[in-house]
Amino acid sequence: MSEYFSKLFDTSDFPARWHCGNWSDFLGWLHILSDLATFSAYFAIPAVLFYFARKRNDFPFTSLVWLFGAFILACGTVHLVDAIIFWYPIYRIGGMMKFVMAIISWVTIITLIRYIPSIMHLPSMAATNDRLKLEIIQREQTEQRLKESEASALAASKAKSAFLANMSHEIRTPMAAMLGYADVLLDHLKDPDNRNCVLVIKQNGQHLLELINDILDLSRIEAGKLDVEIEPISLVQFVSNLHSQMCVRSQEKGLSFDVKFASEIPDRIRTDSTRLRQVLINLIGNAIKFTEKGRVQLAVYMSQTNELAFSVRDTGIGISQEQQKRLFKPFSQGDSSVTRTYGGSGLGLDISNRLTRMLGGSISIESKLGVGSTFTVTIPILSTDDSSLVKPPSFGKLDLAVNETHKIQHLACRILVVDDRRDIRHISQHFLEKAGAKVTTAENGRQGIDVAIAARDKCEPFDLVVMDIQMPIVDGMEAVAALRLEGIDWPIIALTADAMKGDRDKYLNGGCDDYLSKPIDQGKLVSIAVKYTRDISKKELNRLRTERAKKFQTTLRSETSEARQ
Repeated sequence: MSEYFSKLFDTSDFPARWHCGNWSDFLGWLHILSDLATFSAYFAIPAVLFYFARKRNDFPFTSLVWLFGAFILACGTVHLVDAIIFWYPIYRIGGMMKFVMAIISWVTIITLIRYIPSIMHLPSMAATNDRLKLEIIQREQTEQRLKESEASALAASKAKSAFLANMSHEIRTPMAAMLGYADVLLDHLKDPDNRNCVLVIKQNGQHLLELINDILDLSRIEAGKLDVEIEPISLVQFVSNLHSQMCVRSQEKGLSFDVKFASEIPDRIRTDSTRLRQVLINLIGNAIKFTEKGRVQLAVYMSQTNELAFSVRDTGIGISQEQQKRLFKPFSQGDSSVTRTYGGSGLGLDISNRLTRMLGGSISIESKLGVGSTFTVTIPILSTDDSSLVKPPSFGKLDLAVNETHKIQHLACRILVVDDRRDIRHISQHFLEKAGAKVTTAENGRQGIDVAIAARDKCEPFDLVVMDIQMPIVDGMEAVAALRLEGIDWPIIALTADAMKGDRDKYLNGGCDDYLSKPIDQGKLVSIAVKYTRDISKKELNRLRTERAKKFQTTLRSETSEARQ
């Protein structure tokens, strides 16, 4: 055996195959080319098998693939050796190669027999195709269910939005009449007892309205229908107005309310003043409500994290640690005794917390029973380009005797009020005529259009139109569109329940210049009338309309582009 391996590459004792027998050229080349072609095929087949075995690690019979590839490669190598022997008689290597091929062949056979039972249980191609078809059908069914669920959720959201809009209108409209007529009665009554009765009616009506607003706000937030409109504001003026407004409540209860600026602050910031005011009024209102004696203070300063902070401190009843855990949950107060003593729905803090998060900020609390509480609102500073740090003076107790915040301004103009509710028309007319305006009313959108066109044709134009949105026959937005098509460019104020996200933009983009929420506040109604009949020139009004139109076109192009993508 050792002699065999020592002469493995020795070909001196073997003649080349060309010299063995009577090989013709054709027969010799036929063998050579056939062996080479067979070797090429036998080399390509295992190459493919080995590639498959390396790529598919999840294949259950990898060893069988490798053995089968080695077997075919060994067969091909034998054919290659047979072709070489025609010139170089390596018969010993040929014998060794055939021996190796024989061993690999039997190992492959044994392995194949071992795996045959498992291979027989593999699914057939038809079964595999059926399984794939079933998976495709299930995937399509799942996608269809998802589409149906999405459509159902969208329909439910629209239904909820429509319900909120309708309920807001249906609740606020009679409330507007009740509170408005209470103001009318106050103007006519002189007897203190009678005035006190009306004041009680008005105060309870305002309390009910606050509860309605809280419920609607909570529903709008949960439905994602509440606006946050970031705009530049004067921070000092904002705090000053807030101080003036809340001083009235504090002095009614005999409490001191002051504002302290604990550090330099930006004179102008960018935020949603309406939502921030709503949060702070709720916190200050709670501080006043739960404080029997002492003081309430609003501190404004820059926090250590470079955020703007508003801290509302009181000397009230305080809140225990256990009660604090329930504070920011809807319909929850400290305990039942608090509800019985002070009233309230328990919605204010939850709404304030959500609104603060919408502004990018947070609310924290520090409190001790019997000592008082401190609620701190922090919001990120979005300074304007022309903003600078200032240290304004603090505001102390406001002298209500000289406070003319609620002084009614004088009007000298012609105003058209369009509303389907007689009581709303009467209240609006009373407030505006009391301020000096000449008022004409219309019962619906169709009548409002006719009255406006008739006044224009008589060269007796109105200086302002107050248009209710929800009306029969022709609603407010249809009436506004018709007036604009007629070339009437008078200022138009939308009178609305202000229920849904996007309503303001919808009214302004539909041709209105501003909007007023129900219930109608006498001061706000007169102020907005003064603004558009006296303070804003026609040139400035046209400029505002042009800017709004450009913004609306940009938004439409952006939405169209996103829809196409």
